[in-house]
Amino acid sequence: RSGAEGWTDCWATGSGGSLRLVTDATWSSFDADAYLRPRRGGGTSYVKALEDTDARREPVGWRDDDAFAPGEGWAAAVPVLPARKAAGLHAAMARPVMVTPASQLLVPSITRLNATWFLADFGRELQGGLVLSSGGGIPPGSRVRVVSGESVQRMAAHSATGAGRGGSPSATGGDSSSGVVGDTWGFDFEWTLRAGAQTIEQHQYMEFRYVNVVFADSLAAISGWALRAWRVEYPWEEGHARFDSSDATLNAVWELSRYTVQAGIIDTYTDSNTRERRPYEADGLVAATARGWVQRDFAWARHSHSYVFAFPTWPVEWQQAPAQEVSRRCLGSV
Repeated sequence: RSGAEGWTDCWATGSGGSLRLVTDATWSSFDADAYLRPRRGGGTSYVKALEDTDARREPVGWRDDDAFAPGEGWAAAVPVLPARKAAGLHAAMARPVMVTPASQLLVPSITRLNATWFLADFGRELQGGLVLSSGGGIPPGSRVRVVSGESVQRMAAHSATGAGRGGSPSATGGDSSSGVVGDTWGFDFEWTLRAGAQTIEQHQYMEFRYVNVVFADSLAAISGWALRAWRVEYPWEEGHARFDSSDATLNAVWELSRYTVQAGIIDTYTDSNTRERRPYEADGLVAATARGWVQRDFAWARHSHSYVFAFPTWPVEWQQAPAQEVSRRCLGSV
């Protein structure tokens, strides 16, 4: 198809100085849907784009090979200036989100449930995406199912259908009491591998701790592979708040609550980044108030309020919530 329209203005700063990258006619574009194969996912009122990536269709080397030359399927990018497409464009009040690269987030625990099923536990809930790397021993066209979630369920309710939708490790002798990840939010992918060493990187972010990796055949399962994750969250400043008591349970409740408003937030408050990613006034009253108890940065709340002032939701009583939060914040800062 014709070149995609877009605009990027990126500053990269390092010890040797700064580098600015701006979209121009020398850039090339590629329709990533050709290999990401997005489909509409359900499970909640938020309709998400799930990625059934087919690595055989991905242009090999475009991410990290300096000698890569765009070929079939690539077209010249069409630079579109912000002034043409977005009149009144201005910088966000919120700070830029932080992204932790996958090179720093190798999964600490992977349990083999049977010949083809694995359970990965990142140890703590995180918000981001998965990266699967494999060596050259995997047969091309092999499929791997990836299911992520926030819990591990018993497997009695699951059928034994292999690496397709559904299935359980007990089908081939796995432990039938635990190991199936609860995919309440519908993050269930099927990835197809190509020949040779490769890396499949998820584009959409999600919330998860546990991951089932299910290979369609045992040969692929025993080939060298690794699972990592990239993480995204709003900047967090240590030392703004602390709590300690003589009760271990109370301390654990505090840490769970504190970590929730650290790890589950990006640039605006929402109904929930798992269930529905739309800013709602009443949800913002809860989230912004809670975050205000443990962080002194209120730019995040102001940025979120500015959105719902311009694009309010339908419940009339909810539209009063941002004013209530601002009032609470003002009273708390006197």
